[in-house]
Amino acid sequence: MERQLGAAAGQGANAANELAAAAQADKAVIEANASADLVQQQRLEDQAAEAARQQALEVDRAIAEWDQKGTVEQSAYETTQRLAKGLGGEKAAAEALGREGYDVLYYKPDIAGTNQGGIDIVVQKDGQLYLVDNKALEGWRNVSSVSALDKNLTANTQSMADLFDTYANDPARPAAEQDMYSTAAEKLRSGGYEKVVTNANLAAVSGFPQDVSGRLDELGFTMWDLMGKARLEDPDSDTGDLGTQQS
Repeated sequence: MERQLGAAAGQGANAANELAAAAQADKAVIEANASADLVQQQRLEDQAAEAARQQALEVDRAIAEWDQKGTVEQSAYETTQRLAKGLGGEKAAAEALGREGYDVLYYKPDIAGTNQGGIDIVVQKDGQLYLVDNKALEGWRNVSSVSALDKNLTANTQSMADLFDTYANDPARPAAEQDMYSTAAEKLRSGGYEKVVTNANLAAVSGFPQDVSGRLDELGFTMWDLMGKARLEDPDSDTGDLGTQQS
């Protein structure tokens, strides 16, 4: 009997050791997978940042050529497709937000300003001010770089506040509009705004950004999906007008 009990105890101990070893192995696999996921996420964000950098360089070259020509007639067709896409995206974003009841206080009105520094769009609704940067990018990747509302935020909000001061002091504007711009200028200087990324891109063929990266999320950025996945996945879909979806 004692031998049987001893054998059973030994088997139990072996089983426990095997379970512990298996659990340890599972833990190692989980940690390895988590580490691989982080590496993959960082790789994707790096690729997105490089794509954005290359896009900016291409647009810069287009603007340089545009400026050298001197007239729109000579240079209209020499701007890059990305530049035209960026301009169309900014206008589409502003129009979509306007249709949804946002007051559009400002947006870049012409192709020469598409690659220039500064804030793309400023809107407000229900007393809340929003600074909007539209990214007319291809693919279902996250947006990882918004320099106008990140590293250049202080200079850009100051410049926009100065512009709104000019609007607020323009006697040709209605009093209500002057008050609106005066209040917006104060909010720009005090930080009373939210930072938003939109994805309007009417020329896209391979998807639209659906969110911001983890870093931008931590910095308080929000993505508004103005396009919707259904529109691209089902070209025959009649889902209606563009709709903001805050995520």
